Amino acid sequence: MSGDKKGVKGFGTQLAALAGRTAKEVPVSLPAPEPMPDVDPLETFSSHMTKGRKRRLKMAATREDRKIYEIVGELVEAYLQENHADLK
Repeated sequence: MSGDKKGVKGFGTQLAALAGRTAKEVPVSLPAPEPMPDVDPLETFSSHMTKGRKRRLKMAATREDRKIYEIVGELVEAYLQENHADLK
């Protein structure tokens, strides 16, 4: 009985049946989404910090439902504006 799959349809077949088509008529792939233009694209950045600070930063990002790089980016931007506003 464990190998008996009679009557079990794949998702594509079920979807096609709901649309009133056969499975072969259902498109296999969707077109790729158009890329959004980036004014200033992100670039990989690496640094070091203490284990405890990193742990707290990860917890804070999770609480705020944000990514660590978003928080770090905002903090770096605030630092640059406050201490080096002439740099653009």
